[in-house]
Amino acid sequence: MTGRLLLGSFTTLALVIAAAVPAISDAVEVRPVFRSGLEFGGDNLVKVNTTGGSGSKSIDANDGVSVGGGASIVTDSKDIEAEVALSYKFAGIKATNGDIDWTVLPLDALVFYRLPKASASCSA
Repeated sequence: MTGRLLLGSFTTLALVIAAAVPAISDAVEVRPVFRSGLEFGGDNLVKVNTTGGSGSKSIDANDGVSVGGGASIVTDSKDIEAEVALSYKFAGIKATNGDIDWTVLPLDALVFYRLPKASASCSA
């Protein structure tokens, strides 16, 4: 994936968030969200036999390094928070007889409800 396409994806995400903010509430707090991660596990996508005595290598569905960003939107009442983030995840296998690259753009949309704080009372 080229940097221009990745930049276009983030720009589109920012415009969608900006358009959705007025629909959520009259007064909201918008903060940037940055993500990075190293993930592993999941179903096997591809298994490759390599030359040179190293046996075989595989890529699983959740394997890879990811970086991304988005926005966290909190309502004025502070009881609902929505988070939208777009990431770029990649993994690969390098070998003398060929290379395999796997990339994906996961879009995460989360909504959180914050429980009201319990008031502390003391009785004597």
